Amino acid sequence: MRIFDEAFYVSCYREFIPAGVAPLEHFLEFGEKLGYKPNAYFDPLLYLIVVPESRSGGALIHYLEHAVDEGGDEIDLTISAVLPVPVSYVPQQPDDMQARDREDNLAYSRQFGLAETLRFRVDEREYSLIALSADAFFERLESNQACAYPRLPHGFWDCVHNLQTARALLSSWLVERQLQNIFTDAQIDRLAARAFDAFLPEMGVYNENFLDELFQGIRTETVSPDYFRSVSFKWQPTIAHRIFGRTDAIGEMESTQLRTFADLFGADSPVYESMIWKRWVYSGDIKRLPVFARSRPVVLVGANRVKALGERWKLPSFTHLEIPLLSYNQRYAILDLCKAATIEAKAEAKRIGSGPPLIMLQGGSLACWLIARLHHWDPAVFYLDFGQSLHIWFLDNQELWMHWLKFHPRLVMENCELDAFYEELGIALEAPFARPAISDTA
Repeated sequence: MRIFDEAFYVSCYREFIPAGVAPLEHFLEFGEKLGYKPNAYFDPLLYLIVVPESRSGGALIHYLEHAVDEGGDEIDLTISAVLPVPVSYVPQQPDDMQARDREDNLAYSRQFGLAETLRFRVDEREYSLIALSADAFFERLESNQACAYPRLPHGFWDCVHNLQTARALLSSWLVERQLQNIFTDAQIDRLAARAFDAFLPEMGVYNENFLDELFQGIRTETVSPDYFRSVSFKWQPTIAHRIFGRTDAIGEMESTQLRTFADLFGADSPVYESMIWKRWVYSGDIKRLPVFARSRPVVLVGANRVKALGERWKLPSFTHLEIPLLSYNQRYAILDLCKAATIEAKAEAKRIGSGPPLIMLQGGSLACWLIARLHHWDPAVFYLDFGQSLHIWFLDNQELWMHWLKFHPRLVMENCELDAFYEELGIALEAPFARPAISDTA
């Protein structure tokens, strides 16, 4: 095992390494004290738990002096062998509330294209969650007013709440073993994230140092009129005027999530609804998007399962950059690829005389991380995260039948005029999205 893996270290902590400071120098001076990992396999915080005698001189020094000696005992530093298993739990929406939402959405779906402001309080602070009208936003797009729309959807806040629960469990576990004083609060946070990353690696959000970077960026970023920071606590839009999708009430979990939100977002800056694209799927306004996209170079940063978007939308200038399903640990490499693709798209836009390129992302918290850095680097481009809304053009892939789409299958097909779209492609959809057969006796 290479003790210090520079490539790994930079892939995790690049933003926290000052210019002109070598990665190894940074680790020795700062990183080890903060609990940073020198490679993918050695966790200095776990080592302090497993090897008590290392606490006086430091985990890495002790490891180098003792654990790697010839004939030394193998030390198990896997998370599952040391820490308690974290618990993932999110309450579900009651059936009667789902039924009520379904009826309201079917009856008033066109209202989702209108502007809406939801006001709520977090302790003593008042917030407004702004849903722009489809007309206003598409007017902005069509007038070539470049902007960014990063999103932190409901699943992100559930992940953060689960992490907070895991941290509380870990803190109790440390107290029981009289280990609470060997770690700082930040180190306990880091251990809890590593425990969840080992437990649910497919979630990505718990990847080493990702949340630290995301949170620091949100707290320190400059908010401008062309940067639409957005959040949501619902899995689908609702006509009912409530902040959470699963409940009308604000219980302990909801209060905790709102306080986490308020810790990141000040009440003096606007916060927007991250579900605008789902809203406009239900209202049908999203069908205006392909027409807009055809007028400029488009770069899609998303999974391979949607890479045919350029062909399906008949885009004259289209580039696809793959985001693998497990990609948070590759975020800096993806960021560099996005920058290179943006430079090429801007050159193409200049050549053909179009408006700013459209950089389309599909990735929730990872897309939010990318958009923040891309917009800071070059704000003269559209950076929009469309999330699962792009799935309506890929309904021949049943893996993309998300619950919010199956909740209103024919509403989506009819309002977005998708029957004709799939017929032109020669694709016969399966139920529940297929056009109902006309009865001979009708």
